[in-house]
Amino acid sequence: MRILRIVLIGAFLSTYAWRSRARSLTTVIDAQAQQSLNFMLANISRPDAAVGSVVAAPSKMNPNYYYNWVRDAALTMRVIERLYARSDAQHARWGRMLRNYVQFSRQNQLTPNLSGAPDGNGLGEPKFNADGSTFTGAWGRPQNDGPALRAITLTAFARDLLHEGQVSYVRQALYDGQLPSHSVIKLDLEYVAHHWSSACFDLWEEIRGHHFFTLMVSRRALIEGAALAQALGDPGAAKYYQQQADAITFYLQKFWSPSRGFLVETIEHPSGRSGLDSAVLLGVLHGDAGDGYIAPTSDWVMATAKKLMDTFQALYLVNKKTVGLAPAIGRYPEDRYNGIGVSQGNPWFLTTLAFAEYCYRVRTTYAHERTIDVTKLNAPFLQKALAVSGIASARLRFGIVPHGSHLYGAIQAGLANLGDRFFETILRYRGTGGSLSEEFNRNTGVLEGAPNLTWSHAAFITATWARD
Repeated sequence: MRILRIVLIGAFLSTYAWRSRARSLTTVIDAQAQQSLNFMLANISRPDAAVGSVVAAPSKMNPNYYYNWVRDAALTMRVIERLYARSDAQHARWGRMLRNYVQFSRQNQLTPNLSGAPDGNGLGEPKFNADGSTFTGAWGRPQNDGPALRAITLTAFARDLLHEGQVSYVRQALYDGQLPSHSVIKLDLEYVAHHWSSACFDLWEEIRGHHFFTLMVSRRALIEGAALAQALGDPGAAKYYQQQADAITFYLQKFWSPSRGFLVETIEHPSGRSGLDSAVLLGVLHGDAGDGYIAPTSDWVMATAKKLMDTFQALYLVNKKTVGLAPAIGRYPEDRYNGIGVSQGNPWFLTTLAFAEYCYRVRTTYAHERTIDVTKLNAPFLQKALAVSGIASARLRFGIVPHGSHLYGAIQAGLANLGDRFFETILRYRGTGGSLSEEFNRNTGVLEGAPNLTWSHAAFITATWARD
C-alpha cells in the first residue's frame, strides 16, 4: 500500500509539473508555428513559379529542390485547407490559394510525362518543374502516394465547399462523376483505385515495391472519396472505391512482422534494409481514416514507434549529448543521404515532428475512448511515457486502465510530456529566425540539406495543432 501511495503521489506531482512546463513552452511553440507558416507560404506560388505550385524548398543548388513534388504540395495544401475550414479572417485568401492549387494540379494531370500519357497512367509522376512543365531527368517513377494525398486534401476542400453551397464548382473542377473525367479528384481516385496494387517507389524515392505509407494514404483517399462520390450521386464509383479500400485493408496486414516486432515499410521487394522506417509513422498520421484501423493507438504502431525511438536514440551522437529531451529521429537506420550526397544519414525535422504529433494523437484518442488498454505490445511505449513523467517505478499491468484513475492521468501526462520533449528537440536545433531545413547533423546538430523545407514547416504546424 505504501508503494502504491508513492506511485499515486508521483503521478499527481508529475502531472502538475508537466502542466507548468507546458504553459511556458506554449509561447515558444506558437511563435515558431507562425514563423513556419510564413516560411511555408513563401514557397507557395513564388514569383518565378506557376500560380498554385508549391516548391519543396527555395534552394536551387546543393541541393536543387526547386520543384513541385506532388506529395509535398498535397501535404502543404492540406494545411491551407485546414486553415480554410476554420473560416477565420483570411478565409477568402485560403480559398483563392486552394483554387489556384486545383488549377495547377489539373495542369499537372494533363501534362505528358515520363510516367505515362495523360490518360491516368501518368498521374504517378512524382514532381514537375516549378513552372508546371515536365521534369525530364532520371528519377524514381512512378510514386503513387501523390495522387492519393492530393485526393485527400481536395476531398476535404470539396466537403467544405459543399457545406457552403458551392456545388457547381465542386462538380466542375473537383468531382464531375464522369468517365473519362475532367476533374482533379475523380482522376486521382480512379488512378489510385486501379494502381494501388502496382509496385512503385516509396516516399523517400529510393525503393521500388509495395509500401506501407503509400497504401495507408491510398486507403484513406478511397474511403473518403467513396463518401464524396456517394454524396454527389456517383454510387457505382463509390462502391468500387470502397471495395478497393477494403482490399487494401486486407493487404496491409502483411506489413506486420511478428519476428521483428514492428511494422515494416516495404514488403515483397527486398532492399537489404531492416524494414524499420519512420515512413510507417508518417503513414499512420496521414493515412488514418478515422475508422480505428491501424490507428495511432494500434498495438502494431506503438510497438513500431518504440523500436524507432530506441534505434535512433542509440544511433545519433546528438541524442547522447542531451539529457531530458526526446531523441532526434531520422528516416531509417541504414540511411546514407546527408542532404546533398551520400555519406551518413541525419535526423530530419519532419520525422522528429511526426513523433511529437503522434504522442499527442495517441493522448487525444485515449481521451475520447476514456480508457487505456495496456497490452504486451504497447506497454513498452507507455512505460516510456511514464518514465518521462518521472514515475518509471510505476509498472504497467496488462488490462484496462480506467479514466479518472491516477495511472490514467499519469500516462496521459506522460504522452503530452513526451510530445513536448520532441518539440524541445526541434527547438534546440532550429535555425536563425525559426528556419527549418530538411535535416540536422547527427553529430553536431548543425542544419543540413535543403533550407526551409516546406514539408518541415508544414509538419511543425500540424504537430502544433495536435498539441492544441
